[in-house]
Amino acid sequence: MGTPAIYYINIAFAWLLVLMSIWGYIAILRNKQQRWGFWWYFGFAWAFLGTSHILTLCGIASDVWYMLALRIGGYVLMVISVLSLMIRAVNREW
Repeated sequence: MGTPAIYYINIAFAWLLVLMSIWGYIAILRNKQQRWGFWWYFGFAWAFLGTSHILTLCGIASDVWYMLALRIGGYVLMVISVLSLMIRAVNREW
């Protein structure tokens, strides 16, 4: 039995979101001359999650401590990114 397609889909979307966050950061910086930390947190979160999916696809055991650290780190950074965007929205720093 082959590798489930969901692993490839997860990897593709994770790295697509990393590329989109780089593009978003550059676009905001170019158009508004502002540096939004949201894009950094968002990009690194998806990079952590994408890396964990790649390691899973490569056959690294899922119970290894660094796999857990990558996933937890990714989710923590995702929460931080959403909170930073919410703080910016509440303060109306658009």
